[in-house]
Amino acid sequence: MMKTINTVKNISLLAGIVWAGASLAGPFDFVQPSDGFHFGELTVSPFAEVLYFYDTNYDRVDRGSSSSHGPSLRGGLDYSYAGDRNTFSGQAWYQWENYNGDGRLDSKQWRESLRYMHETPQGTVLNLNHYWAETDQSDYERGQWRDRREFMLGAGIAHAFSPKTRVHLDVGVEDVAYRSPFLYDWRKYSADVSLARRFGAKSDAFINAGTSLEENEDYSGFSKAYRIGLGMASRATEKVSYRVVAGAEAFDYNGRPRGSTDWAPYYQLGATWNASSKWTWTLTGRGEHRSSEEYGSNYTRTYTLGVGAAYQANRRLSLSMRSLWRYDESEYRVTDFTTGRSKDKRDHELGVRTDVTYRLNKYASLRVGGEATTQISSIDADEYNRFRVDMGLMLRY
Repeated sequence: MMKTINTVKNISLLAGIVWAGASLAGPFDFVQPSDGFHFGELTVSPFAEVLYFYDTNYDRVDRGSSSSHGPSLRGGLDYSYAGDRNTFSGQAWYQWENYNGDGRLDSKQWRESLRYMHETPQGTVLNLNHYWAETDQSDYERGQWRDRREFMLGAGIAHAFSPKTRVHLDVGVEDVAYRSPFLYDWRKYSADVSLARRFGAKSDAFINAGTSLEENEDYSGFSKAYRIGLGMASRATEKVSYRVVAGAEAFDYNGRPRGSTDWAPYYQLGATWNASSKWTWTLTGRGEHRSSEEYGSNYTRTYTLGVGAAYQANRRLSLSMRSLWRYDESEYRVTDFTTGRSKDKRDHELGVRTDVTYRLNKYASLRVGGEATTQISSIDADEYNRFRVDMGLMLRY
């Protein structure tokens, strides 16, 4: 527990220093950042990062942790298109990291993503969302910390039956394969439908129902989830956008055929608040059932809550912060291999990342960032603390 407190203190100290510096910063001379290459309605913005990092516990272990450091190089591009009825945006990058003295950890990471939307003359909206990646970076929206290859493809359609009533259908598939042979890969297919009714000028209330089929390499066949909830969502405004749904989910786990259906709270939330010209806040969260990544013939109730903030101190200096809490509760007791005893498995994971960026000129910026992650578990051997810092040069056209 003392190690956990010290780790959180480290990242809190870093954030405090950055916030103090930002509060004292004055209105430096204006620097207009580059906005990329323009080809009609298409914009392409290439970027590169040259960083050096230090990692205190790259194996994420409680005892015998080892530290390392090395260079991190990343290059890629952002792109976007805004037409009359079609819009899309995306990103692609490749990253190489070298852990000095431990070649087994050297990594070649990559990611590509795409968002597409089309609106018909009748007002029906079609959207597509996709990403594919091999990465060990922490995901501060979904609570993924482990080295993994992941794929997601989602599609949706929204149609208005009247000025106040509309229906929305979403379908998707998500696949995660872990680098560690001791973790269980999984794939999930999902479908959700919501019926919304407009009230007021900028808000909708809706009822949502959905189902999921999940397969895990630990067993054959599918686990099934059924959920229903009530929600509220905002229409697009300059300052606030949100979508919140809360209800219940029933889970029929296939790993133990004789197991009964489990009911648990279900929620999804996402919100963005542009509080001022300097401040932007975000809120994310999700609660659902999942097949266990760590133990065979088991599943978890998983809940996450994330908070993010971005602060533009002046025309050159900016700061961002992301944090996420994740709680996993296993349904069945597991064996603590250090004691040989059977225990309830409960994990609390907390991650916090802070970055400060100083713009040198139109194309170049300096960045320093720190990331702290900690896991508190009912299984002592599963606890760990990790602190990583990186700094260097960022280039963008």
